[in-house]
Amino acid sequence: MALSKITNSGGLVHLATTEATSGSAITFNSSVMDVTEYERYVFYGNFLPDTDGQDLSFRFLDSGGTAISTTNAYSTFLEGGSLTSRTFGQICGNTGSVADNEIGCIFQSFLDFKQRGVADICASLTSITFRTNSATAGGVVQSGSFLAPSVVTTQPTGITFFPASGNFARCKIGVFGVLSSA
Repeated sequence: MALSKITNSGGLVHLATTEATSGSAITFNSSVMDVTEYERYVFYGNFLPDTDGQDLSFRFLDSGGTAISTTNAYSTFLEGGSLTSRTFGQICGNTGSVADNEIGCIFQSFLDFKQRGVADICASLTSITFRTNSATAGGVVQSGSFLAPSVVTTQPTGITFFPASGNFARCKIGVFGVLSSA
């Protein structure tokens, strides 16, 4: 289903769609994501790296548009693994590349920017991904990443997606705001 077909249905409001055929990041900043209007967002996308075995990663942005990359800022869990702390969150690992004639990954992510209080900032991204890689097992992968409130004390206002290294061969991501009444 085309992203435009989902627009403004069931409490979702289409905010933007960005496509990259090269480059190292896709960013949705506060000009797209208004945290005063929407506390939750849904992303639909596909990711194909230019080199094999890359991870699709992300960082939240602070109010100035700077990526939050503090040591141990993100706690991430990939299905089948354990909780790890790092400077970025991860959506999917070991994704097949265009060089290997693979489709990469197709993902759906749910972002919650709820601020529950000054000392309890909560930003989390949970994802369901279908990935392929001829060198390793493909299939459905679930992941979750959240900001560590003991490390990060600023409320995020955006997000940037990027391959762990290298560039996108192709990437298209649509973002939808979830109406608070939905």
